[in-house]
Amino acid sequence: MSQYPYDRFVYFAPARGVVARVQSAWFSTQHSVSNRISQLRTRLSAWWHRGKHQPLAAFDPRTGQPVLAGIPDGTNFCRTRHGRATILWSTYGSGGTCHLCLAQNVLTATGKRIETSQPRRPHDSGDGWIWGRFEIKADDVALIDDPRAKPKYDPDADPEATRQEKLLATSPRFRAAVADPDCARVAFLLLSQLEWFNVGDRDELPALSGSIAAMIAGVRDRGEIYTDYKFGATTVGIPEADIRRHTREIHDIMGELGWRTHTAEELRLKARADFNSRVDERIANWNSLAELEARAADSCKPTGGRYAEIPMLIYEGEEAWAEQLPEDTKLMMSEEYARRVRHLIATNRISNDEYRILTGSIW
Repeated sequence: MSQYPYDRFVYFAPARGVVARVQSAWFSTQHSVSNRISQLRTRLSAWWHRGKHQPLAAFDPRTGQPVLAGIPDGTNFCRTRHGRATILWSTYGSGGTCHLCLAQNVLTATGKRIETSQPRRPHDSGDGWIWGRFEIKADDVALIDDPRAKPKYDPDADPEATRQEKLLATSPRFRAAVADPDCARVAFLLLSQLEWFNVGDRDELPALSGSIAAMIAGVRDRGEIYTDYKFGATTVGIPEADIRRHTREIHDIMGELGWRTHTAEELRLKARADFNSRVDERIANWNSLAELEARAADSCKPTGGRYAEIPMLIYEGEEAWAEQLPEDTKLMMSEEYARRVRHLIATNRISNDEYRILTGSIW
């Protein structure tokens, strides 16, 4: 969805010169090596974490529950083995009843074994899911198909559904559009990532809540749930022409219901206002540096962290605006400012919170 004018990405000026290019190549090599080491550490950590925090427990076929005797107090998860299958259980707040979190190598009606956190398997058509129930035995775990188990969606019964989501859920055109799985993904990204407002009531922002994923999954009636859209939905694999076609369709549907997004000019004005605000903030911060530098070293408690020199963040599309600024303002946005701020935190003249304010960092 990167074609939208309101998608802005942090921009850093490219390094110039032979030395900079050599350093960049060196850092790339180092990153590749460190990345492989990090992946190995992650796998080892996962293995250690599973053994320590997800201990194995016996399974009681009579109760259909793991036997928690011998499981250390404070442990929130445990695992049971059932032949080739394994189940991860949550013991947190169980009150004696554990909850299935993940079933691995579950035998399905097709003879295939899958990993699933819900009693469902992918539909043979590839569009949607077939729901059922788990049959857990001491020597195996099977997923038994049961159409009655498929969840039903009622927008009026969803306490998180907004008025706009209920309108969409009852719109025949919208329901017909998202019946196409590609359009459903495009619709979710458009409705969840863009700022929509009612043409007649511009104060009602944002229009859509986090339950938009549940609404789309519900109206499609393919056995999907909100996680199928909320986490990881992308347009990967959808042709660009189809993305544009689905985008126009969703905008038309929202327009019929009285909703629209900002125009390119409105977004440009909002972006420019945001840029000007950050410049004004940087000027005020620059003017405060001398007072902070006058503090004695170790005035603040050492953080023990390693800090980078962070110049003012410039977003894609703002480069021309930055070039038009006076030279003294450019200095306040440059590495000179970043170097002074880093020296302040390195000598413990400022706190971590002050460092975040001075750099505009959110982490």
